[in-house]
Amino acid sequence: MIQYYFDFGDGTNSGWTPMVNSGTAVHVNHTFTARGTYTVKAKARDTSLAESGYGSVPIRISAAASYFNDMTFLRLILARLVQLFPLLRVCIHL
Repeated sequence: MIQYYFDFGDGTNSGWTPMVNSGTAVHVNHTFTARGTYTVKAKARDTSLAESGYGSVPIRISAAASYFNDMTFLRLILARLVQLFPLLRVCIHL
């Protein structure tokens, strides 16, 4: 039996996953809230609490991945709506 720990490189981690049989795939979800390059690290430990070293992989979160969290997206939508419906310009002040 083995469990995993993921450090997402953004100041958050998964904590230890539940124990699974060695060789079993483990899925952990994470949402990055800002674009940038992160080093995601993972390690494992067994039932005796013996830990492996970290393995790591750099990942890049692009502007497109966090676009919906950005006010720029909302501004683009509003600008397009004003183009389609000029009467909205009075209400939105773009």
